[in-house]
Amino acid sequence: MRPLLKICGLMREEDVALCCRKGVEICGFVTEYPVPVPWNLSRDRCAELLPLTRGKAKSCLVTGGEADKLRSLARCLRPDLIQLHAGESLELAAALAADLAPLGIGVIKTVPASPEARLREFGTADPAACGEKLSRAGVYAALVDARGPENAASAGLHADPALFRAVRDAARCLTILGGGVKPDNCEEIIRELDPAALDVMSGVERAPGRKSEALLDSLLAAMER
Repeated sequence: MRPLLKICGLMREEDVALCCRKGVEICGFVTEYPVPVPWNLSRDRCAELLPLTRGKAKSCLVTGGEADKLRSLARCLRPDLIQLHAGESLELAAALAADLAPLGIGVIKTVPASPEARLREFGTADPAACGEKLSRAGVYAALVDARGPENAASAGLHADPALFRAVRDAARCLTILGGGVKPDNCEEIIRELDPAALDVMSGVERAPGRKSEALLDSLLAAMER
């Protein structure tokens, strides 16, 4: 069975419909992200797009910031998932997971590539310890991603395989791999790292926020091999 697929950076109605039609499991909407990125949506624009998520696909709000802002966004937009992707602490993630659970909203927490950032967010730089702490925090998933607030708009980034393995092996929640996944390398990534889920954004784009049906088809075909 292929990994779950999250397509992030959706900005157009037709691309949300495309992902749902192709069986993508998680549709990601970058909203009120605290640093400039090409995929950023306003709250109002996200409110127009997010309800278009259909079928088995879950909607995911990708954002960051202070606790009050995150709670407000989640309660206003009511996504299935909210992804904390801008240096939020483990304590904030755990508190938000508890607050939003009665609304049926799960939390995805990023494990940053930088040891200094992991120490700041988790109180430890050790990847396995980060995975264990996330398991106890009640989050829906851990995301090991090459992107963070310091390089959120950068291209050509690749997730650290050793970091992913360490988090995946220690965590008892879904562990997602993001960063540099494209149709021409995802088969090798799946074979080498066996991720339960992949997070793809620019790897299926012709331009920021403009998804390509041909690239998505190629990615899905490679994931099935």
